[in-house]
Amino acid sequence: NRIESVRMQEDKTLADQIVIFLDNRFRGSSVKDLEDSTMNREAALAALGKVQGNHWSARLFGVSLTDPLAAAESFYATGTFTVTLLMGMLIPVLATMLLGRVFCSWICPAGLLFEVGDQLRRLLHRFHAGHSLTFWRGNKHVLLLVGLAMSAVIGLPLLGYLYPPAIVGRESHRLVDFLMTGATVGGVALTAASVLLLGVVLFEVFVSRRAWCRYFCPGGALYSVLGVRRVVRLRNDTDVCTQCSDCVSACPMGLNPMKNKFGGECDLCPECRSACGSRSLKLTLAFGDARN
Repeated sequence: NRIESVRMQEDKTLADQIVIFLDNRFRGSSVKDLEDSTMNREAALAALGKVQGNHWSARLFGVSLTDPLAAAESFYATGTFTVTLLMGMLIPVLATMLLGRVFCSWICPAGLLFEVGDQLRRLLHRFHAGHSLTFWRGNKHVLLLVGLAMSAVIGLPLLGYLYPPAIVGRESHRLVDFLMTGATVGGVALTAASVLLLGVVLFEVFVSRRAWCRYFCPGGALYSVLGVRRVVRLRNDTDVCTQCSDCVSACPMGLNPMKNKFGGECDLCPECRSACGSRSLKLTLAFGDARN
């Protein structure tokens, strides 16, 4: 499919650039050094071949993995659903149905940026700076539906251009390209995307805490739907809870763990458990709609 083709082409280009880089690195060396460099290069390329792509679409030791949002966009853009696409999204979907939105807290490559922004926001609040605006949580579901509809009409996966995790994956690839080849276009593309991500982070720092994840992320919306009946959940033991509400303040998603109001948006991050002095929040196994 289109996603696999783009990923394979990017990986082939990167591998070719690594070969050129290594060849230039050992140019003018002795025969023995050249022989050693050839062996090291082949070993490096063999190792690279086992881990290809990024979270958007990857192949890890022969296993294909595709972000459910990427799979959904590919389906709506092309109108076809292949076995390769199904197998690629199988593991992420099953993991989400079992654990919920764990991608958002444990895997998302943009998460580090948002975590840093959250820490800066806490620092600013010590000086009574910044705002705490809230938005309708349904915005992310609307953005998901509109994006998929536009993909079906135009025939292009549009959400991937706005989705921070996908941007981080692409820009990481371009950064390696830029560092190894010095291509100016790579630097320009990286700067443009970095400005977009910086804008999101600054908005969260000064205007609304974790706004992207809470209110606007189309990938998070899809994961919320897939994980609404998740098996592994957090539950507050009300017999032990002291009703201090520290867990509520700690939750980056703005949920209410103290009242067991997690919904489909809990990503099993340890923030609320870490803040709970009474240790009343525990992982449990449950079945049924998490919104109940």
